[in-house]
Amino acid sequence: MSEPLPPLLDYSTLSTLHGVFGAKLVLLIDQFILHTDTLLSDITAAIDKANAEDLYFKGQQFKGTSLQMGASQVGKRCAELELLAEHQQMQHTVLLLEKLKQEVNATNQALIHFKQKLT
Repeated sequence: MSEPLPPLLDYSTLSTLHGVFGAKLVLLIDQFILHTDTLLSDITAAIDKANAEDLYFKGQQFKGTSLQMGASQVGKRCAELELLAEHQQMQHTVLLLEKLKQEVNATNQALIHFKQKLT
């Protein structure tokens, strides 16, 4: 029997953001979704160049952005990439990048669904 998948979103964080930003949360979600393409491209470029230092900082940036938006699984995956980069274990990053891309897609879909509930 496999373990249940962890939730993609931290609804407590999203609720807090909604309390602070109200209807503007929809715009923040849109900006996050747009920004994920750039962040994924930056991380992919760092991995392609085997640039551990760049991967560390790009992973850290994406992790922070994701956790602030309640995208907890994306944040966790970015933390794993950050750790691999910190320990110069670049050979393990390609597989993790594919997992990150899948989770970003699933998370963005979950955020779109959440956003629709707000409007």
